Amino acid sequence: MLIAMVKAAKILLSKNYNVKLLFVGRGDAFSYLKEYVSNEKLQEHVLVHHSMPHFMIPLLLEVSDIVLAPYPININWYVQHPLKVVESLGLLKPVITSPLRELREIMPKELLIDTAKSERLPQEIAQKIEKILAIMREKDSKEYRVLFEELKKLQARFSWENIARKLYNCLYEMLKQ
Repeated sequence: MLIAMVKAAKILLSKNYNVKLLFVGRGDAFSYLKEYVSNEKLQEHVLVHHSMPHFMIPLLLEVSDIVLAPYPININWYVQHPLKVVESLGLLKPVITSPLRELREIMPKELLIDTAKSERLPQEIAQKIEKILAIMREKDSKEYRVLFEELKKLQARFSWENIARKLYNCLYEMLKQ
């Protein structure tokens, strides 16, 4: 998945897009990713950073134009509701992600990508990014208004205030019993 995103960036760079990818994390996959980026001489466009305190992640998301969050479609991820997606929606950022069950029910279809087709994944990610960037450039277009109205609804639904209110109400109801 990580390498597919780097390959997508390479496709976009070949089309003269000014692309910067930032990966934050740790583990064996990140060691391999760092080596791959170095071998492909993409260090100027792809930054691989070690883990950061969680409070810094919203700051990184804030400066992003688009957030990539593709997940494998398998039993481990099938019922997940990735926090990165919710945080990004809270910041009104388009998130290109996988149609996990929980996400498929809430995300605009323009932002979903089929990660099961791994051989075509870099091309599909690049195409989605190009489409979203085109929509974002045409702020007067119907596509822009529709997409960002959907994102605004999701932003309101997943705002920290709304989540905190739901949690408070749930706890209040539990304590009343």
